[in-house]
Amino acid sequence: MVCIVPAGFELKEIGQGGEINPDSNTITWTIPTIGAGEVCELTLDAVARTTGDQIFLVRAKSDHGGEASATCQTKVEGITSVAMSIRDLDDPIEVGVETGYEITLQNDGTQVLHDLEMICEIPPEIEFLSGTGPTAVSGERGQIRIANITELSPSQDLVYQIKVRGAKEGNFRLRAKLVSPELNKPVLAEELTRIYED
Repeated sequence: MVCIVPAGFELKEIGQGGEINPDSNTITWTIPTIGAGEVCELTLDAVARTTGDQIFLVRAKSDHGGEASATCQTKVEGITSVAMSIRDLDDPIEVGVETGYEITLQNDGTQVLHDLEMICEIPPEIEFLSGTGPTAVSGERGQIRIANITELSPSQDLVYQIKVRGAKEGNFRLRAKLVSPELNKPVLAEELTRIYED
């Protein structure tokens, strides 16, 4: 009995004395005899590593010339999950003094995300100065836009730096919203900064 394991699966455990050939990703079992009407169950444990339709192929052949084959199709779906955090580089800050925020995105799911868009809302009391990151950052009064992120792979993280200046005393929040076609709902994050006047 031979089982061809699809490339999208990683083998963890093989039961009933099966032998693995890592070059062809196949498992072979030798069964001395199976009586008429008997059932022989063979097991393996594997972990899915890639998404999509994965097909297991099993072939059996006896010394008497009997042959049989079967396939098992398994659909593997990924998990969509993004962590977003905002950190202010100085808090509190003085009115008129330049400071910044660091925004970090991390794909902590198992599925590649596409066409991510992020918008940050800033109160009018905070002036946008500039921004840097893997994609372009632009801003106008009350809003910071981060250009489309075409792809974010599992375990990948992106970091953006935003420079601002506080124009008025008080407590103010920077709010960020991230959307992607693969996400069921927007990812939100915010950071409170206190601005004081000397």
